[in-house]
Amino acid sequence: MAQNSGQPLTDEQFDTLLVELSTHHKHSLEAITTGGIRPAPPWSATSSTDDDFSKLPDDAKKALADNLEDQVALLADDKKTIVGLLLQVHKKEITQEHLDEKLDVRKKEDIDAFTALENKLTEALKHQDMLTPSPRT
Repeated sequence: MAQNSGQPLTDEQFDTLLVELSTHHKHSLEAITTGGIRPAPPWSATSSTDDDFSKLPDDAKKALADNLEDQVALLADDKKTIVGLLLQVHKKEITQEHLDEKLDVRKKEDIDAFTALENKLTEALKHQDMLTPSPRT
């Protein structure tokens, strides 16, 4: 999935990400069950840190780093929740219908959370003086 240049994910992009994560977790569960090799994650936050931010003001660098950390934490929480739900379905502790309902609720919560993170980042960056780079140490 292509990165979205700091813009909030669209519903379609979010759905695609969830499908990728779900597929990854299904393959991971199969690998765990069969003793096979677990697949590599479909997406990594590290790919969004390749840019050189060294010339940005310190406050802007901190805002970007905090935003990335918050997004990674949100994705890690999603992974934990989705794996837990998939395991419950696998063990027949919940129905597919219950899983679908839980995923729909989670999707809305994630869209709201990612939107809030992007709004927080946008507000933090709006108050930066981008013409004054941080002094090099």
